[in-house]
Amino acid sequence: MAETLAFDAAQYLTSAQAQAELLNDALASGDAAHLSYVLDVIARARGQLTSPEVDDTPLAALLSLTRALGVTLTTLPDRTSNI
Repeated sequence: MAETLAFDAAQYLTSAQAQAELLNDALASGDAAHLSYVLDVIARARGQLTSPEVDDTPLAALLSLTRALGVTLTTLPDRTSNI
């Protein structure tokens, strides 16, 4: 049987730009669980063991409200970031 290796996207998110693009994609998905997962991946990419606990309910409410208002949330890398 072939051996498989675990894939960790955090290993490949080495720039603030890549992290912002992934976060923008997660925001665009409108899926609170996916957004929570992406926040955790970015936290690990930045050397944190895990992101602070994020409750999906407020995220889901935020995403629902932005859809209802017809607006889009986007992110940009922080220019002061040293990633």
